[in-house]
Amino acid sequence: MPPPPFNASTHGLMGERFFRVYARSGRLYFISYRGRSKLQRVLGQFGLLGALLWLAFRKRFERKIEKLLAEFDQADPQALLGRDSASFALEGKQLLEQSVAPAGLLKRGSAIAQWKFTAPEKAMTLSLPTPKDVDAALALLPRVSDVRVELEWDVQKRKYIRRAA
Repeated sequence: MPPPPFNASTHGLMGERFFRVYARSGRLYFISYRGRSKLQRVLGQFGLLGALLWLAFRKRFERKIEKLLAEFDQADPQALLGRDSASFALEGKQLLEQSVAPAGLLKRGSAIAQWKFTAPEKAMTLSLPTPKDVDAALALLPRVSDVRVELEWDVQKRKYIRRAA
């Protein structure tokens, strides 16, 4: 049985990009999907009124995303690569270095951890949004390549903290 996928996002000049990450046969598949709607970004410009309107639309949008991700999970990741030009795949042996660390003070969005990796012609920092995604990443990534884990769960603070050296 394949390991469970996880969600990750990256931030750049073109805005946020969301990925569902799968591991199959020593390869990592990064399947891009629309994570935030244009409606949310537009409504964000209208302050309190926009926030109230977004509350009315949010549940429906979240259900659509959950349905989309459930469809992705049933499909072969190789078949999903052509769905979006931002989707890509990497062989596990292509990952030269990778680490998972708690999100720093200058984090973007609601990320609780960051996954950094370098591969030939590609270096990325992806944000992991939930503890469930962090746990899935920590279960999946060592199967593909060596990973340096720089975080641990602090039960009292109920969050990930940097692991003591």
